[in-house]
Amino acid sequence: MKIKRVLLAAILVLPLLAGGTAFAQMHEGDGDQPVSSQTTATTDTPAARAERIKARKSKVTERLTLLKQNQVKLACRAASVKIKAAHAHIDNFGTKRAKVYSGLVTRLEGLSPKLKAAGVDTKQYDEQVAALKIKTTHFQSSFTGLKQVAKDIEAMDCTADPEGFMATLKEAREARMIAVKEGQEIRDYLRYIQGHICRDQNPATS
Repeated sequence: MKIKRVLLAAILVLPLLAGGTAFAQMHEGDGDQPVSSQTTATTDTPAARAERIKARKSKVTERLTLLKQNQVKLACRAASVKIKAAHAHIDNFGTKRAKVYSGLVTRLEGLSPKLKAAGVDTKQYDEQVAALKIKTTHFQSSFTGLKQVAKDIEAMDCTADPEGFMATLKEAREARMIAVKEGQEIRDYLRYIQGHICRDQNPATS
């Protein structure tokens, strides 16, 4: 029965993130490890932001026509409130979700010695949790990048540099797609680990 109880504990931990943002909002304080950020006072200076925008513009091969630039100026000025709200949402969600992932990995790692004490071979389990930890680290890094782009969009003068604004907006969309993809990969992998734990629950050995 000891093995069954420990495996059940592992199974109960895994589905917690499968449901989307609700769990992140409920457990925003979870996680023993602080969430690191690559955004420092240095990267937030106007000069550093200007360099990032310049680099993004250099990747764009098609220049905006004068008509298009004027359209962007009007649209971005009108959307300034929405841009600020979007940045706040991204920053808040990314911080909470990273803490939840960190807390989850910590709890799963803590189950390993309990499984060993119950006589379970944890080699495959430990490998799976290590792989999950790498995935959550990649997600955190991607979301840090997304938060920086969102901050740049809010801080820049879109009417003075419509091409820089559009290039930064393009990078924000791409960064968001990467973060969403990596978040889905984490949820899928959690189900994969859960499936292995469920198969390890052999009533005959329990």
